[in-house]
Amino acid sequence: RTRIEIDTNTFVRFWLVVIGFAFAILAVYSARTALILIGVAFFLSLALNAPVSFIARYLPGKSRVGGTALAYVVVIAILAAFVFLVVPPVAQQTAKFAQTVPGLIDNVTTQWHGLDEVIQKYNLQPQVDSAITTMNENAANFARSIGQNVISGLGSFVTAVASTFLVLVLSFLMLIEGPAWLRRI
Repeated sequence: RTRIEIDTNTFVRFWLVVIGFAFAILAVYSARTALILIGVAFFLSLALNAPVSFIARYLPGKSRVGGTALAYVVVIAILAAFVFLVVPPVAQQTAKFAQTVPGLIDNVTTQWHGLDEVIQKYNLQPQVDSAITTMNENAANFARSIGQNVISGLGSFVTAVASTFLVLVLSFLMLIEGPAWLRRI
């Protein structure tokens, strides 16, 4: 037999450290969205630091604010070009798909007659009726919840726009103040 004696102070310190770590993890978890935004802004500012420094060298007064603004204009122009080049084809293909859906349904309906013999031969009509009823109920539930889906999607869009704006502002400030921070460190 081995007897282990633990001092009360050690026991209390151990549990205080464990509780402290738990609270620290909870704090990081609670602030995860803000920390992600700050991290994205940091990496964006790291990616744009070299172009901003290059542009600032050639500007009158070697203005880092002007270099940052010009780099942002270029980045926003590239993103806008990407959006304008990608979104219209995706929208067109989606519209074409929506136009072909009735034809696909008609095609399935015409092919259904060939399956009708198999259904009758193996007495599968109750299962088929049940599946059709379930599909109709699911479609009705989807139609009922479409308003909620639209509002949720709109909320997600507004959140994404606000987060993007916040990341751009934070990275702008990091690019302007970055050299001063490095000198202080």
